[in-house]
Amino acid sequence: MGQRQPPNASDTTQCCWTSIENFGLIHPVIVVPKGNRYRLLVGQRRFSAFQSLNRITIHAIIIKPLTLKTERIVSFGENIHRRKLPYNDTIAVCEELFKDTTYQAINRFLNPGGYGNKA
Repeated sequence: MGQRQPPNASDTTQCCWTSIENFGLIHPVIVVPKGNRYRLLVGQRRFSAFQSLNRITIHAIIIKPLTLKTERIVSFGENIHRRKLPYNDTIAVCEELFKDTTYQAINRFLNPGGYGNKA
């Protein structure tokens, strides 16, 4: 007998669905409190796969609310190892990271011992 297929699942959700069906949830999703509920920050594919499997609960890590900039960094870090991100997504994250960064801060990061040119 063949393996069940989730209804209306994308290819990436299908892959996640199959993994969860065979091995269970290996990495919990990450949520932040929003009022008396939670907002999903990381794990959209896992959450979607759980919904396709008609699961009622999912393991989650609850973290304190973050700034939008930090949320983007966390999301970027979650996705960069899994797949090659579209160029525009990568540039958007880089722009966000450098928007509030000064040349002095970059220099301190690149030259923590104070060596080289000072900006």
